[in-house]
Amino acid sequence: LARPGDALLRLAAKLDPLEEHPYLLETLRVFVDHGHNRSRSASELCVHRNTLDYRLHRVTTLTGLDPAVPAEARLLQAALVARDLV
Repeated sequence: LARPGDALLRLAAKLDPLEEHPYLLETLRVFVDHGHNRSRSASELCVHRNTLDYRLHRVTTLTGLDPAVPAEARLLQAALVARDLV
């Protein structure tokens, strides 16, 4: 998947619904970077933990992938990496 091609593009496209909401993409990236720790992520973003939860819920609504579900969280993390490579 790390090589240029259709699979990499499709994986990166999982995050396309967040294009119009850069703060959601940033929230997801911080959440992943902090090992899915909600308290540390909220602190890093300087938002209340409820705000973080709301944003993560919006990520789920827009992408159809829930960061609280391990398999979907891994897919979101891979999509972030793919997005960086594209």
